[in-house]
Amino acid sequence: MTVLHRAAALTLLLLGLVAHATAQVTSGTILGAVADSSGGVLPGVTVAATNVETGLVHSATTDASGAYALTNIPIGRYQVRFEMQGFKTKLVGPVTLIVDQRLREDVVLEIGSLAETVEIRGRATLLQTDQPDMNQIVQEQEIKALPLNGRDFFSLLLLSNGVQDTSNDTGGATTNVTFSINGMRPESNSVTLDGVQMSSVRESDVDLRPSVDAIQEFKVLSSSFSAEYGHSAGGVISIQSKGGTNDYHGSGWEFFRDAALNANNFFRNPVSPTKPPLRQNQFGGTAGGPLKKNRTFFFADYQGHTLRKINEAFARVPEEPFRRGDFSSLLPGSIVYDPLTGKPFPNNIIPPERFSKFGSAILNAIALPNLPNDYPLGNYFIRQPHRVSGHEGGVRVDHVFTPNQRLFARYRWGYSETDTADALARSDGPMPGAGGGLGIDSRGIVQGGIHDDRNHNAVGSYVQVFGSHLVNDARVGYHHYELDVLGNAQGRNLAEQNGLRGVNDGVLCSDLPAIYLNAYTNIGGTDFKPLYFRETFWQFNDALTLTTGPHTLKVGGEYRQRLENHYFVLFPAGAFYFYPQRTTNYTYVGSHELAEVLLGLPFLS
Repeated sequence: MTVLHRAAALTLLLLGLVAHATAQVTSGTILGAVADSSGGVLPGVTVAATNVETGLVHSATTDASGAYALTNIPIGRYQVRFEMQGFKTKLVGPVTLIVDQRLREDVVLEIGSLAETVEIRGRATLLQTDQPDMNQIVQEQEIKALPLNGRDFFSLLLLSNGVQDTSNDTGGATTNVTFSINGMRPESNSVTLDGVQMSSVRESDVDLRPSVDAIQEFKVLSSSFSAEYGHSAGGVISIQSKGGTNDYHGSGWEFFRDAALNANNFFRNPVSPTKPPLRQNQFGGTAGGPLKKNRTFFFADYQGHTLRKINEAFARVPEEPFRRGDFSSLLPGSIVYDPLTGKPFPNNIIPPERFSKFGSAILNAIALPNLPNDYPLGNYFIRQPHRVSGHEGGVRVDHVFTPNQRLFARYRWGYSETDTADALARSDGPMPGAGGGLGIDSRGIVQGGIHDDRNHNAVGSYVQVFGSHLVNDARVGYHHYELDVLGNAQGRNLAEQNGLRGVNDGVLCSDLPAIYLNAYTNIGGTDFKPLYFRETFWQFNDALTLTTGPHTLKVGGEYRQRLENHYFVLFPAGAFYFYPQRTTNYTYVGSHELAEVLLGLPFLS
């Protein structure tokens, strides 16, 4: 074997190996076989598929076995024409080609004049036999017609088998969407927009959510998908954006929700039976059409979102006498001992001069009870202001150079801010607006703080057809994601100002420490904020598709560059756990955990 032959063999081997990491599909294939009325195959039949919306024509000729394949053509509605001298022309469609579909159209031509046309409409949907993967397609009609709370099309994922929403399992670190497919962790999934990654590197949570009016369709692949989806061990969500057509189209909308339109909750607020405030507005519009008929098309969209509401939940907060050091109501069963003398405090009352400045401040930063102490769900009813503001939009341009050369470019951006008040904070305490930032998901208590998301996603694709059997698809993509999560006490150094030294050591540790209690809802600041994520993702890929007879060979390669710059620390300002210990004379019987807080004696820190 010559050196040249060895090099060629090695190149083919590498291409075959690279195929396991090839690019994700954003187009489809129409294929089939043509025969005459006796069942004999017909080579040399001209097959032309015309996109109904853009007028773009894709053509091929049947081979010696009567087979044809139109590969890597954009998704959409097509009219397929079959022509051969001596036979009647057959027109099939419109048929709808969806993402990554191998749409089979087998036809039989009748003997007759080429000028005669036989038109076939409304063909039955047959069992998928040309693809082994298990998938579900959600098309534009379902995306726009099905009711969606908040117009979030990711809710439709839950209609697919094996998909479970895990968005509430992120501990308040993000407001993005995460999901599990067939029991796999969210990090195992891949979410792409026009073939380019649009989820975070960290745990594949979806940080960019296009408007439902900007989506053509999306596909959920749950198992047995091909090697070109080799990035993922879980599932694959492949989303296709909408492009322009030969007709001008536009839309505008405003979706409005208000408490005045809602019925009252049966389980009403026990403090005030009025309905909680709610005002949500989602508004935007789209525009699309031709820049040049049959050649260049555009599509643009924008959506804004504002939400103002009150989160309601129950909590247990320290009683007012305990905050003053008065534990006399616990006598005679529970005695509070002075850790310095080993003797009980007179009448179970801790004198103010013995208070820890920070311990007293943090207890009095928490809202006072507004329900009886024996109320079964807690002695405090939370009314927590929650605000969301978001903007998202994009633009796409498609251009056809020739029937064998086409290009498209698309850019999307998104920005959102979520501002949630501390659930237990009081406005007239020593730390106005802070002191109760920890949340409890199981009780519906949302962590207080600010979330800022900023996203940019872009893609460029160039498709070149080399004759009727060879197609090349080259693509470059970019995704940038920024997330800032801050506590409401960030930068205020409230621990240092209230006597707790050595905690607020720099801007990254300038929040309140977390305070964990047993008999009460946790108080203090945060367990993980501030959090800063910066991710930049570049993707380059190329796929070559060769059709020969009934066989299709696809090889390609993909290169991904991930740049991550994160800051994430547990308990940046510290954490303190309180349990009756020193005030029980180390008998661990009696006393009260709030006595240890007032004296500044944590069980663990």
